[in-house]
Order: sequence, then structure tokens, then C-alpha cells
Amino acid sequence: MKQNYKTVFIFAVFIAIFTGSMLNASNLKIAINISPSDNKMSKKFYTQFNNSLKKEILDIENFSIISRSKLIDIVSWTDIDLNDCDQLKCIKEVGRLSGADFIVAGFVTMRTKLSIDIYIVEVSQGKIIASESFHESERTLRKGGMNKIAKSIVSSIDYVSSRQTVEITSAPAGAVVALNNKALGETPITVPDLRKRKEYSLLFHKQGYESLQKDFTLDEQKMIHVKLIPQKGSILISGHPFKAKVYINNKYAGKFPQIDYQNFIGTYSIMIEKPGYNKYQDVFEITSEESKQLKFHLKPKPKLPAIALSTVIPGSGQIVRGFTKRGLLFLVVATGVGYLTAVEYMDYDSKHTHYLNDLDRFKNQTDLNLIESDKEKVLISFDEMKKQETVLNNYLYAVGAVWSINILEISLE
Repeated sequence: MKQNYKTVFIFAVFIAIFTGSMLNASNLKIAINISPSDNKMSKKFYTQFNNSLKKEILDIENFSIISRSKLIDIVSWTDIDLNDCDQLKCIKEVGRLSGADFIVAGFVTMRTKLSIDIYIVEVSQGKIIASESFHESERTLRKGGMNKIAKSIVSSIDYVSSRQTVEITSAPAGAVVALNNKALGETPITVPDLRKRKEYSLLFHKQGYESLQKDFTLDEQKMIHVKLIPQKGSILISGHPFKAKVYINNKYAGKFPQIDYQNFIGTYSIMIEKPGYNKYQDVFEITSEESKQLKFHLKPKPKLPAIALSTVIPGSGQIVRGFTKRGLLFLVVATGVGYLTAVEYMDYDSKHTHYLNDLDRFKNQTDLNLIESDKEKVLISFDEMKKQETVLNNYLYAVGAVWSINILEISLE
């Protein structure tokens, strides 16, 4: 049991030390620079006054206090005179050098009563957050008047240090903001005087975007930024002809007869195309309203000009009407067959010339011994010419067939 008590005691001490260190870590640093305004005040009384004020403040709030004597040491290497440091610029500089969050500055004057004029400066903002005058006898000051002054200082600092200004922004800007169901305005907006450690709820609303709620507890957060999500809508796209391709914002979306296109609300470009039809381009808008239907009908391209082109150059009509692959196929086949026909024609022409030469030689032959051999040559060359003529005719039929199929295909499309 004794061992258990010892363990609990050590644990409690550890918790107390840890908690104390955490409290000290979160303390505000307060510098005190209250100067005597004349030489009538004894140094002993002035020292007692400062020590008493420091004690009373620490009894109320666990601040880190920088005494005036410490400030004198800090500014000793500068040209700052603490007795004459009553300008805001000077006080801010002292605060910067000492690392204080707040400076309690002022003067103590000894007359029939003590006059104590105090003003408190928030160093980071460089602003006077409170000022007050006290007129007390020395006796009253000793019997509770100092506690009154300390409470006034602590309450002023607590009020400011427990509140914060927050900047609220959104992407995109122009969102209406409500704080705890109370409208504030449009982003960007700055909201002052919010209490730390208090729970808040922000509601963002902007036309065309999803409403967004953000809950937060104010601590050291000085900016709140949210990214709004655009609302989505739906458009039903349908039309003619069947299997016409639809592109939205230059991206393939689908084919007819029907496409259910869902996306963020806004304006979009649409392009519809199919071979044999005029391309259609337009814009449409998606809203957050109930889905609506868009119908498109492509106009066929005229056939007669395409037929005329294909009559001259096979496949050209198909290409003009948008059937590029088919047109190229006809063009390549017609060109290939035409080339082979030309080659065969040149071969036929050569054999035909050879036959005519043999025939002339036979007709003009006077040597009886050579007539029979020349006659045999004429017959051979004639057979070769006829065979080549048959081949040439077949190629000519092939050219005609390709040409005719090409024209028929473009006519029936």
C-alpha cells in the first residue's frame, strides 16, 4: 500500500509540474513601465508600488511579468529613456525589444492623493486598448486600492487577448457567409471580435455552387479559406441521324440516339458530326434545375456535287461527304488498276507494233525461201498481240467496274 501511495504521489507531482509548465507556456508576457512623474515620490515607495502591483496582477492571472527594472536593463544599450517614453512609437519599440504582448504604461503622481494614469498597449497591433485614471490615498491603496488597479488591467488584457479578428475567404469569391445563422456579407470578409475557444459555424452559399458548412473553434486561426464545389446538372441530348458522334468541349461524349450528359453547371460547346451530313456546332447551358432535353437534327450534304466529283476522280465525292476512308479506298484501287492498265497497254502497243512490222516484212518478201518463215513469225506475233489485247481488255473492264461501283456507292449512300 505504501508503495502505491508513493507511486500516486509521484504521478500527482509529475502532473502538477507538467500542468504548470503548460500554463507558463501559454502565459501572456506583460511589461510594466509605470514611471514617477516627479521627484516627490521616494524610491522606496515607488519600488513598493511596483512590487505590489506585480503581486496583485499575478494573484489574479498567471501572466509573465517583465518589471520596469528589467525593461531598464533591456533598453540600456539604446537611446530610449523609459521616464520619457510616453509616445506610442516609443512604447511599441520597448515592447518589441522585450518580447512583450502588452505593455502597461503610465505615470504615478504624488499630490494630496496619489494619481495613477495607466494605458495599456497591445504591442502586435500597436494600439492602446484601454486607459484609466485612479485617484487614491496611500492608505486606501494599501488596503485594496492596488487590487482594484490590478483587476482593471487584467480584465482589459483578458478581453482583448481572448478575442480575435478572422479573415474569411472563398474560391471563388463572392460567396454569402452566415456566422452562427447570422448573415455577415460576401467573401472576402473580415470578422472582428470573435471569442477564442468558442465554437462557431460558418455557412457559405453562392449561386451555382454547393452550400458548404464549416464548424470551427477559434484559437490562433487568423484565416479561414474554403473551396466551393460547383453544382452538377444533367442534360439529355438526342437527335438524328443514328450513330452521329457528339463532342462536348472538344471531348467525345457519345453517339445518338440519346446521351445523358452530367457535369457541373455552366456553359458548354457542342459539336455533332457524321459522314454525309453537315457538321453542327453550338453552345448549351447546364443549370441546377431539373434535367432538360436537347434535340438536334443534322442536315444531309447534297449528293449531286459529290457524284459529279466521283465521276471525274473516283473516291473524291466520298471524301467531300465525309466518308474519308471509303473515298481513299476507291481512289487507291482506281489508281492502282489504272496504273496496271497503262502498263498492259504499253505492252500491247509494243506487241502490236511488232506484229505490224512482221506483217510488212512478209508482204514485201521476194525471196521464196524466206516467205514461209516470215509467215510463221507473223502468226506468232499476231497470237501474242491478241493475248495481250485480251489482258488489256480485262484491265479496262476492271477500271470501268471500279469507276461504276464508286459512282453507284456515292449515289446510294
